[in-house]
Amino acid sequence: MIYDNNIEFEKSIECNGRINTLLSLIDEWNDNLIGLVNRISFANCIKPHKRNISTVAVFFFRLYGGGTERVTASHVNLLVEMGYRVILITEEYCPEKEFKISPKVIREFIPYEKPLSKDTYEKRGRKLEEICAKYDVDLFLYESFGVKASFWDTLLIKMLGIPVIMQFHGILSMQMIYNRRKLRNRLATYLLADRVIVLSHMEELCWASLGVKAVYAPNPIEGSIYDLDYHKGKYVLWAGRMGDSQKRPIDALKIIALVKDTIPDVKMVMVGGDDEKNDKIKIKAEDLGVADNVEIMGFVPNMEKYYQNASIQLVTSSFEAFSMVIYESRIAGLPLVCYDMPYLEMLKNRDSFLPIEQGNIEGAAEAITRLLSDDRLHREYSNKAKSVAKDFLSYSVSDALKKIFESVFEPYENGCANRTFGIGLETVLFHYDLGAEKYHERVNKLKRRNMELIEKNERLAEKNRRLTEKNEKANSKLKAVKESKSYRIGKLITLPYRKLRKK
Repeated sequence: MIYDNNIEFEKSIECNGRINTLLSLIDEWNDNLIGLVNRISFANCIKPHKRNISTVAVFFFRLYGGGTERVTASHVNLLVEMGYRVILITEEYCPEKEFKISPKVIREFIPYEKPLSKDTYEKRGRKLEEICAKYDVDLFLYESFGVKASFWDTLLIKMLGIPVIMQFHGILSMQMIYNRRKLRNRLATYLLADRVIVLSHMEELCWASLGVKAVYAPNPIEGSIYDLDYHKGKYVLWAGRMGDSQKRPIDALKIIALVKDTIPDVKMVMVGGDDEKNDKIKIKAEDLGVADNVEIMGFVPNMEKYYQNASIQLVTSSFEAFSMVIYESRIAGLPLVCYDMPYLEMLKNRDSFLPIEQGNIEGAAEAITRLLSDDRLHREYSNKAKSVAKDFLSYSVSDALKKIFESVFEPYENGCANRTFGIGLETVLFHYDLGAEKYHERVNKLKRRNMELIEKNERLAEKNRRLTEKNEKANSKLKAVKESKSYRIGKLITLPYRKLRKK
């Protein structure tokens, strides 16, 4: 059903119920979420019911495996410390791998089946509705930004009168790197949310200019600044996912290969990834001649000892949203050599680290060499790192979250937002979607053509196989005839005639 106005949407909910109304929308609007938001965003039935917030539900699809999951666990624990009753909802459960959370947290699970359709979503939607009712949820903190069902989860929760706060763990442009379609679907989900927490003031400005109720709050940060031993040797630390186009571990290997030319005994420890990807990195290290200079670790739950033993932190990411690695290296007082990401709050102080142009392997190697060769310079950047860490440690994330929670029932204002800029940015996103759609259409066309050629070649191969088999049988029969006694006698009898014919 196409809703021309909010009244029709509200009537459908009244007549058919929340779940049935939502299911009727999924197949029709899944490729045009912006269009749907424009029709229903001001409906009274999705406005949050004002209340005192005592129970908070938090969703992320799992609680192990990466930095985002770690931040989710930190959020959950912080909310418990703030006095909220917390319901953690996940799709997966793997207690032996999960980050530690408070025993006071209540666990619940919802199913997710792919591909998303009204048939596959119904079970999830009903379970989500059941959980919200069972615990009388006052506010929903939605941490997962990569789940395709996020828009429909958000809409359903808002139909229940519960305010939804989205936590965005990335940056606006990150989907373009992976050439994913429907970048504006994320925008649609965030337009629907009552608040969207972002990790930099630049992101806040961009999203707010697009009409999103964006607010800045950094990730929960723990730890305390500790002194660095200046006689630990020539030890560089790199941490992140292996085999990843975002973290670019191969660049780190190439950088160390260049440093080795000047400092032969340089060492680098690489932490993160999984066994399969780590093996590939080890092979690349051998190819580059740095296998003896590089120690490759798997995932480790506690990074502190690695920071304490390191001399320099190297970051080769193409993008980050907050980067716990950068923060943790700063409280350790590690000088930072980093591919430049000037939008990051922790890199706003341009004198506090050595910024390297993205992909400039030679520049990064030169910076590391300088730091390892100059104790005075090393100490200077160590002190600058600690100074930045002090500023972040003084920020109260709990106060920021409490303020955001209480604001969901009030009108949103952002004095820095610029709607003209937002229109231009939305146009860029729209054109990206068009270009990505054409790209994927071309890719799919080439894939179909390739499959057709493969099938054609398989048919030809099968035809050739049958012809070969047929020829082999014919040759076998001919050979048998030629080897027969009657054939040899006949050939002997006809010998004089064959000789006369030749004359």
